[in-house]
Amino acid sequence: MHHRKPDELNAAQNALCESRECLEMAMEAGRLGIWEWRLDTGRITWSPTLERIHGLERGAFASTIEAYLRGIHPEDRDRVLDHIQQAIRERTEYRGEYRIIRPDGRIAWLEARGRLVAGPNGQPERMVGVCLDVTDRRQAEEALRDSESRLRAVVETAADGIITIDADGIIRTVNPAVERIFGYSADELIGHNVGILMPEPYRSEHDNYVKNFLRTGHAKIIGIGREVVGLRKDGKVIPLYLAVSETRIGDRRIFTGIVHDISDRKAAEEALARQAQELEQQARELARSNEELENFAGIVSHDLRSPLVTLAGCARLLEESPAALDPESRELIQTIRDSVEHLNELINSLLSYARAGSGELKVGPCDCEQVLQKVLVGLKVVLEANRAEVTHDPLPTICADAALMAQLFQNLIENGLKYHGQDPPRIHVSATAGAGEWVFSVRDNGIGIAPEDFPKVFEIFRRLHDDTSGYSGAGIGLATCKRIVERHGGRIWVESQPGQGATFFFAIPQQE
Repeated sequence: MHHRKPDELNAAQNALCESRECLEMAMEAGRLGIWEWRLDTGRITWSPTLERIHGLERGAFASTIEAYLRGIHPEDRDRVLDHIQQAIRERTEYRGEYRIIRPDGRIAWLEARGRLVAGPNGQPERMVGVCLDVTDRRQAEEALRDSESRLRAVVETAADGIITIDADGIIRTVNPAVERIFGYSADELIGHNVGILMPEPYRSEHDNYVKNFLRTGHAKIIGIGREVVGLRKDGKVIPLYLAVSETRIGDRRIFTGIVHDISDRKAAEEALARQAQELEQQARELARSNEELENFAGIVSHDLRSPLVTLAGCARLLEESPAALDPESRELIQTIRDSVEHLNELINSLLSYARAGSGELKVGPCDCEQVLQKVLVGLKVVLEANRAEVTHDPLPTICADAALMAQLFQNLIENGLKYHGQDPPRIHVSATAGAGEWVFSVRDNGIGIAPEDFPKVFEIFRRLHDDTSGYSGAGIGLATCKRIVERHGGRIWVESQPGQGATFFFAIPQQE
């Protein structure tokens, strides 16, 4: 019998210890624990690594099947026990994944494997196996599944169509939006060439384009995006915006196309273009109408003023005639003179209205306070005759036609002078900065306007009072104001109550 020397024995023992330490370190690094279950005694032995996996101190495991099962998650406990019993009964390998609950409450996933070891009599004597901590893997899988679910939800609910094709142009996947946009079911598209969704000549050109891109890398649309047209199942050609990206999966090249149906946008653009043409036509017609109105006003001014001058001269000669006139004749002569004066006022108002809507706007810096002062100087005689007072707050310098702004202020002030009540006229002008506009107001203390008459006051030749009321006029002044404001891109309105005066507002856009 060969006996080892003490040095050889010590060396062998040291090597064995080192091997065990290396094995323990490897199992610790791999989070791999070893276990043994004696079927005859029921005793379970865990390696130190397995105890640490369970969150236990070394030697803290109670070594019984009951202690082992208590550490398993309650929802997995019966399933694990059934699988172990089935492996013993059928003498097969035991495999399973389950959750454990550590003493600190944290949950971990384990993958367990075990096999039966027979005794001298051939009967199962014990089961030995390993447990691997697969918590990180399970969490990664769950995160991946969650990510895939979210991505699938996005793809499935996306308003845009998403199509994937391979390098041969064969459709591999489509989302529901593709079915809605093109009118095909997914089964009718998958496995077919993507040319099915293209009208000619693009269908014939597509395969050559893909082959050219694969050969040269020159892309006309991949990674760029452009407007294209698509072909629905019903034969209708629709406008689309298409963006294509390329993805490599191993040796395979996959192309993903995102298609957005721009039919509504194209229809809106066409409608907008039609509206622009209509507006352009209306602008030309309006310009022609303004020109005709200005020409008409000039003709009226010339052709009506001549007989009016004659009528006025005849009336004056009759009054100055040495022959005695009876009272009735003098009254008729005065009626003629009043009518001539009224018609002359009407002609002047009509000319002002025509000029307010024609000609080029001479837009520039307009000091409204200076403009108002000039207007008041021109109205000085009328103001004094009516014992009227016009006050104002500080007024801004705006971008406008100064001559038209003067006409605007004058018409609104004259309106307040004309429709005053028993008290002397009191008129106040102010301005405030609004959202991108200047809002002016001209407030008077006159007879006021009923709310139902607000829309009428800015209509040309519309008068709310007849000549017998004592408030004469041509019905053109406020219509001219409206025309001036709208030529500046603004708006005009009135707020009033009968007997409580009126406030006319007009807004002029703020411009540089």
